[in-house]
Amino acid sequence: MRGIDKVYDRALKAGKIQILSEWSHGGAAQGFKAAQLGTPGFCSKQMLGSDIVRYNPYLKVIQNPLKAEKDPVVFVPALYPDVAIIHCHAADKYGNAYIYGPAVNDMAVAAAARKLIITAEEIVPENDIRYNKQGQIIPFFQ
Repeated sequence: MRGIDKVYDRALKAGKIQILSEWSHGGAAQGFKAAQLGTPGFCSKQMLGSDIVRYNPYLKVIQNPLKAEKDPVVFVPALYPDVAIIHCHAADKYGNAYIYGPAVNDMAVAAAARKLIITAEEIVPENDIRYNKQGQIIPFFQ
């Protein structure tokens, strides 16, 4: 959604790293959202029409528990990254961070990550973040 990481791409092509599981953007977003909400995962139809389910050992095709007739769904488990690095427009000295405009999956990733590193364009007074209602705020406790 934000382009290709060129360093990652070079390392993958050089054989320095290997892919352990394939994820679609939407599937990863659902896993991060499940972690953010504290659920074990979500049922989704999203990846049923792709080979991702075949090559990802973490995804399970199950019967929809809410339907009596045959209705397969993919169970997407909650994803908890060990470390997430999120670049924001502004942050205060306490660690509250501010993103102007859409945050894509940043809010879910920030809540799901075991360790969160925030980088910012500028350090602003606490009131600038507290009273600015135009974007997304990642609170200090995350």
